[in-house]
Amino acid sequence: MFKNIGKKIQGYSMLVFVIEVFFSILAGVLAGATVQSVLWGDEAEVIGPGVGFLVIGAGIFLAWLGQMRLYAYGKIAESCEAMMKTMERMEAMQRAQLPVRKCANCGAVLDDDAFFCTKCGTRIEK
Repeated sequence: MFKNIGKKIQGYSMLVFVIEVFFSILAGVLAGATVQSVLWGDEAEVIGPGVGFLVIGAGIFLAWLGQMRLYAYGKIAESCEAMMKTMERMEAMQRAQLPVRKCANCGAVLDDDAFFCTKCGTRIEK
């Protein structure tokens, strides 16, 4: 579910943008038609489409702003995931380079600061 969440958020933001643009166009057409039906005369033919285009433009702009915010969240999640993978690789390389202390008596892996083996109790010489 949370694998590659950054790409999923980015894809979701694009889908939401397309849906919002569609509804903005629909709202603009309806607003223009409503204004034309309410007003009479020559001004209705000028103001109606003007209001419609204004609603369409504002709707697309607001959809774009919302899409950018969601897309940015997706990028942040993607960057965090990449940083975590890099850190895990670096930690694995660092662990591979460190010598492992083992108990001479039982062979258990010991901490670097251990004085006694936790498995058999043998005193460890530094």
